[in-house]
Amino acid sequence: MNRDDAIQAARATLQQLAPERLRKPDARLYSQHSRLRHGQPGLPSWQESESKARISDAAQLLHAGLLLREARTSNPIAITGQPCRDAPSERVDNCRQRAR
Repeated sequence: MNRDDAIQAARATLQQLAPERLRKPDARLYSQHSRLRHGQPGLPSWQESESKARISDAAQLLHAGLLLREARTSNPIAITGQPCRDAPSERVDNCRQRAR
């Protein structure tokens, strides 16, 4: 997979796993966590497979986010359309030079 394909896949992962609205599996995880945190029994219908699936989702989101962050700092115009947006301060000068 080339870099552009990886960036597109990362964007698709973010859109799928982190949409603007809370997904039902994430709401169930929040409910399960809240109940356990307050010393209540967990959701009766909660399955261990759901825990594993949410951990997998989190790992995919971290991977996608790190890939996009790295891509943004190395070529911010290609990712955001705007030079140097959110680039780490030690890289801003290099970023501005590339943007010219």
